[in-house]
Amino acid sequence: MFRIALKSGCETQFGSRLFVRTVSTKASKDDPLSILSSITGKTKFEHITNDSHSLFSFLDDSKTKQKASLRARDFARAMPLPAKISGRTTLIRKSSNFNKSISMFDRLVRANNIRDLWYDQMFYIKPNKRRLNKRIKNKKKRFDAGISNLLSIVKDAVRKGY
Repeated sequence: MFRIALKSGCETQFGSRLFVRTVSTKASKDDPLSILSSITGKTKFEHITNDSHSLFSFLDDSKTKQKASLRARDFARAMPLPAKISGRTTLIRKSSNFNKSISMFDRLVRANNIRDLWYDQMFYIKPNKRRLNKRIKNKKKRFDAGISNLLSIVKDAVRKGY
C-alpha cells in the first residue's frame, strides 16, 4: 500500500494506493492537533507534568519540560508511519493536476522498485539463497540483453534484405 497526500479531509483507498487528505484549517475535526486540543482543552503543551506517563510523553516533552506550540505539519512529521508507506509520499497542491501527481507517484514507485522490495522484505531469506537469487537475476538480465541485441541484429539484417 502506498500513500499520496491530498489536501482536505479523509482517507481513501483505490487498489493498492492509499490517499490521505489533510486539512489546513484549525477548526477541522479530522486534524490530529485539533483533536488533541479538544481532549485537553489547551492549544499549547503547557500541562506537561513531572511524571513520564503524561498524555504527551511520546513527544518527549516530559523530559525536557519545554513549552511548545506545534503546528499541524510539525505534529504530522512527529507521528510514526508504518514501514510500507514511510518516505513515499507525493504532495498534491490545489493548483496541480491530480492525474499528473498520480503518474509522478507511480514513476517514483517503479524507479525505486518498491513493489519488489516490499515483497522481498516480507519473508526471511537465508544468505546463501539470497546470493543465489542475486546471481540468477544478474545472469537473467545479461541473457535478456544478449537476446535483445541478437533480435536487433536480425531486424537490421531483414531490413537490409539479407
